[in-house]
Amino acid sequence: MRPKLTSVEEAIGLCSSGDAIALGGATMRRKPMGLVRALAGADVGDLELWTWIGSADVDLLIGAGKVRAVNSAYVGFGAFGLAQTSRRAFADGSVDFRDWSESSLAEALRAGSAGLPVALTKALLGTSLAAGLATEVDLPFTEERLMAVPAARPDVALIHAQSADELGNIRRRRPNRTDDIDHLIATSARRLIVSVEEIVPRAEVLDDRDATIIPGTYVDAVVHLPGGAHPTGCDGYYDPDLAHLAAYAEASRSAAGIADYIATYVDGVDPARYRELTAGEVTA
Repeated sequence: MRPKLTSVEEAIGLCSSGDAIALGGATMRRKPMGLVRALAGADVGDLELWTWIGSADVDLLIGAGKVRAVNSAYVGFGAFGLAQTSRRAFADGSVDFRDWSESSLAEALRAGSAGLPVALTKALLGTSLAAGLATEVDLPFTEERLMAVPAARPDVALIHAQSADELGNIRRRRPNRTDDIDHLIATSARRLIVSVEEIVPRAEVLDDRDATIIPGTYVDAVVHLPGGAHPTGCDGYYDPDLAHLAAYAEASRSAAGIADYIATYVDGVDPARYRELTAGEVTA
């Protein structure tokens, strides 16, 4: 395999206007925020987002005017409430929100990972979520009824992980397996960009092969980006920055507030400058 290490600018160059972009992580954990900020500042738009449980990643890209549609089960900040920039855009129709259940979205990504055209699920039977999203189907060999949903096959996936070697073998520390489908997001996408806290020697990967959750064969670019999940947390490295998230949630309550946030933390702000602006907020 070839070395996969690259800069954040070169990695985001793999994204194009009109792409379907999948975002890893869940709410307050391991959101690829460094990559998202770079994408928000790039000359791309008209994006369709796929994320299992959205947060500041989705909201920031909507605030930056980059998004045409969102596929997710939720977009918000947990205890800080719903993401208000996203909520305004969904309400006025400027961004199309496709409201999935968590399990049906996971199955759509699993089908995309397997190269299947559809996924089958019981999750949407008898629910209003099925309208425009799923079709009830008859199955061979059984009289059971299930719902078919289209497979998710994003053009590019962005995820954040703990470490990788230069060949792109992605490793995890202390995974929370109850709310993590990054492996499905990664393998469903046509291209994969991963930011990581650390670059580790190849020998370390070979010594502990079980820590590799995504082999380098799936990975197109690795960006060494310490603190790259901030203001969300990264398991085993730092907790979510609740003060920053609260400030972001407050900023997202108005168009002027989110514009000010983007001017401060996104426009012309590279990762080094972002770390300066948030000094003391990320603790490794």
